[in-house]
Amino acid sequence: MPVAPEAPAGVAQFHFPTRVRFGLGAIAELAGALGEAGVRKALVVTDGGLVDTEAFAAVRRALEGCAYHVYAEVAPNPLAEQVDRGAEAFAAEGCDGIVAVGGGSALDVAKVIRILARHGGRCLDYAWSEGGGERITDDQPFLVAVPTTAGTGSEVGRSSVVTDPRTRRKISIFSPHMMPPLVLCDPELTRGLPPAVTANTGIDALTHAVEAYLTPAGYQPLCDGIALRAIGMVGGALRRAVEDGGDMAARSSMMAAALMGAVAFQKGLGATHALAHPLSTLAGLPHGLANGVLLPHVLRFNADAVEERVRDVGLALDDDEDAPGAVARLARDVGLPRNLSEAGVPRDLLEELVAQALQEHLLSENPRPLEEADVRRLYEAAFDA
Repeated sequence: MPVAPEAPAGVAQFHFPTRVRFGLGAIAELAGALGEAGVRKALVVTDGGLVDTEAFAAVRRALEGCAYHVYAEVAPNPLAEQVDRGAEAFAAEGCDGIVAVGGGSALDVAKVIRILARHGGRCLDYAWSEGGGERITDDQPFLVAVPTTAGTGSEVGRSSVVTDPRTRRKISIFSPHMMPPLVLCDPELTRGLPPAVTANTGIDALTHAVEAYLTPAGYQPLCDGIALRAIGMVGGALRRAVEDGGDMAARSSMMAAALMGAVAFQKGLGATHALAHPLSTLAGLPHGLANGVLLPHVLRFNADAVEERVRDVGLALDDDEDAPGAVARLARDVGLPRNLSEAGVPRDLLEELVAQALQEHLLSENPRPLEEADVRRLYEAAFDA
């Protein structure tokens, strides 16, 4: 489709530095990469649920001949203290490199352990809201990110999100220096993912791409193009990946779309993520599931402000008339609940959800400004859909 000409207001910046090795069998390059970087002993950061899987067995095989210690104390919504304990394990075990294996939680935790390993302090010392990003430098040990899901794209991201147990709020740690120097994307590692995990993480990838495309962040045609392509790839592959976990073409497309969505959202995100974060900290919802329930409602809300871009999202999903409907149908087709009530969220959490969402800085990145009443109406719509 033709794109209207646009000139940047000032000088724009594009930054896509991550080295990614992508393809079936890429995990076999792990030992060689560690050796080339001079790593003598690696801390392997993962979650306990992954340790006994075939995906992790493949990582162990790839590490034959390497010295390593497994740190598997990562929760689905990781706590700041789990990062601190990981940094303590890094020091106690004499490690000098890190391998992050898993979904967004394990990768996020590993990226902050990497900071603490050389910078010292505790996880919460580096909270973005407290100016912690200014203290993060590139003096960090070598890190290889190995995603085993296709969702967050944390493997190419500049930030990590962890929960502060004192406030029950998610906090962001952000710095360009947090990008892993090497990513090994092997779609074979996602073969055994259950359908529900495939669906939740896949909708997360879609949400990243959609919100990145809609957020008004100046002149970013590279991110916009990557985001639109990622939306179309999710639309073409997610149903197949959920239906047949062994479909490596679909698995490959989803893994690529996930990292593309994360590359694109260096532009920013929006209200879907702002409202989803409290659903994880207060109600325990998986992040991708929360995004999937909320995204159609936020799209409808934003359509008044960015009508053409919302239509572009629909076109990428093969429905130029009803982008929110196309997203909702995809979410239903892959088994996500229709609404928050069906997902098990108590409605009496509404006011606490609203209060936390209003503190999210991501609201400022939404293309249409939100007042408290707007946030409440979006939650109410998500409960009642």
